[in-house]
Amino acid sequence: MPEVHSRNDAARRSAWLVVAFCCAAAAGQPPASLPATQPAVETLAAARQRLSRTASKERTRSDRALLAGLELALALGRADGTAAGNLIDVVGYQSLPLTGPLLERPAKPVPAKEVSRVVAARSPLDLAHLTLDQVLVATRAQLQSEFPAVAAWMLPQDLAVVFRPFPNGRAGWIRQPACVVVRLRGERATVIGGNLLEALGIAP
Repeated sequence: MPEVHSRNDAARRSAWLVVAFCCAAAAGQPPASLPATQPAVETLAAARQRLSRTASKERTRSDRALLAGLELALALGRADGTAAGNLIDVVGYQSLPLTGPLLERPAKPVPAKEVSRVVAARSPLDLAHLTLDQVLVATRAQLQSEFPAVAAWMLPQDLAVVFRPFPNGRAGWIRQPACVVVRLRGERATVIGGNLLEALGIAP
């Protein structure tokens, strides 16, 4: 009775499909025929909120550097001079070249209050759509090829936060990669220099 066998085989195949589907769901995995959705890339604001909510003792060195860099970028977007100034190291902000070697005698660091003034004088910029895939944390060695002057100036324990332009451009934001240098002292992270303000055309 081939028809009966055919119906039985079909029933068994259906049963196995149901079991496979249920097992995949129980394991927290989507069945092969249903591809998993890709997670959305975080915005700078979302990443900053996530890191700020993490206990300070649980943040890695990269986390602390990234948080300081994100807070500065968001302060620049809001034209919030006070917030920007509070992120600058006590010795000031060392302005560094975007290209070429480090000058033999770099200019003196800019005081935090002067950084506050120039940031407050700029027009606000919506950075809501700038995502974390346009930002990265780099060591001095990793920065050497792209920003040799910045790498030469950094201390071994410093980290740099590198910002990339919007893929389609954005008026008022950088048109070329730029960075800030973050100095880490214990759990405290401050911006001590870089070329991000220079790239924005607002260097003090």
